Amino acid sequence: MKKPNKYVAPTVCAVLVILLMTFYLALFLFASFVVPIPIPFLLLYTLIPGTVIAGVVIALRQRYNEIKGGEEDDASQY
Repeated sequence: MKKPNKYVAPTVCAVLVILLMTFYLALFLFASFVVPIPIPFLLLYTLIPGTVIAGVVIALRQRYNEIKGGEEDDASQY
C-alpha cells in the first residue's frame, strides 16, 4: 500500500479556505457595485478576507517547512 503524501491535506485545506475567502470577497465587491457602500466599510470588508488569505498562505509555507524538516506530526511534541 502506498503511503499518502504529507503535503496533500494541508494543501487541500488551504485551497478550500482561500477559495471561500475569494468567493466572499467577490460577492462583497459585486454587492458594492449594486448598492453603494461607504469607503471605510468597503476597505474593512475587503481587508478581512485578504488578511485571512495571507495568513493561510504563510501558515501553509510554515507547514511545508515543518514537513521538510521531518516534523510530520505537530502534536507529537506535547
